[in-house]
Amino acid sequence: MTAQEALSSSLRALRLRARLAYVGGVCGRWAVDHNSDSDAWFHMLVKGDAWLHSPRWPRPEPLAIGDVLIFLPHAPPHYLSYSADELVFDAPGAAQVPMEEGSSGFVCGLFELDQPRAPWWRLLPGEILVRRREGGDGLARLVQLLVDEARAPRVASDLLLEHLLESCLLLVIRHCVEGGLLSDGMLSVLADRRLQSVLDGIHREPGRAWTLAALCERSSMSKTVLSERFHAAFGCAPMEYLKAWRMQLAAGWLREGADTIDGIAARCGYDSTPAFSRAFRQFAGVPPGAYRRGGAVLNGATRSATRRTAPRSP
Repeated sequence: MTAQEALSSSLRALRLRARLAYVGGVCGRWAVDHNSDSDAWFHMLVKGDAWLHSPRWPRPEPLAIGDVLIFLPHAPPHYLSYSADELVFDAPGAAQVPMEEGSSGFVCGLFELDQPRAPWWRLLPGEILVRRREGGDGLARLVQLLVDEARAPRVASDLLLEHLLESCLLLVIRHCVEGGLLSDGMLSVLADRRLQSVLDGIHREPGRAWTLAALCERSSMSKTVLSERFHAAFGCAPMEYLKAWRMQLAAGWLREGADTIDGIAARCGYDSTPAFSRAFRQFAGVPPGAYRRGGAVLNGATRSATRRTAPRSP
């Protein structure tokens, strides 16, 4: 299994679901707070000026038209503002307006994550800024299509924009891989074929009765070495990763609603549905039935620009 196949396998099972949140303009002394502990947010400036306030930058960072920002749930607190010098909410006159009336304009979306703390997400940078000039021809063309569609909506524009957002995220992740922006853990995975072999087995056969010994045999590594490699890459033991992966898949299958809880338990390698339910509740915070009914993923703080005054970034 190649490094690219390992990453593609992981991303496919993470089940991206994009939702368009806002296409339009802003005016006045505006500011935006879309911090979330459960969703990944996408922002693209399509008109005017904006500044990113984040601990990653010594000073607020100016954005240019076509720049793409993605914030994963483990990103540090971050805000967007009309100004590099002021970050204030509830400012008189700040408002969302049609694109043509705004001093600045955005395409904003969010990616609903079944399990925002899945190991693969945390190996990516929490805050990703891709300048339009840096993302390559493919991302540049996609960004231009997003901009054109946002500025002149047509039939099915909302649906098209959501699919374009999903493609944008995948191209941004590719940019992170090829640009050396990944964590040391992710780099160690992509460089270690024996570790990739273990991941391939887990990803392809999640319901198999895996044991640590079986994983060691597959990788030709000792228990100590395999455990050390997993901890370095993912911060957990191999069997903990297996459990998390099964629960990630189970969350997607529960949302799809095409299989019974008993059937999903079996697909995840559990002989006992009660044992599966206990494991799922420990992982997701709610039992499988409640998750299926929609009570599992609680949105984090997704506050609008008119809610409150935010602290200034360092």
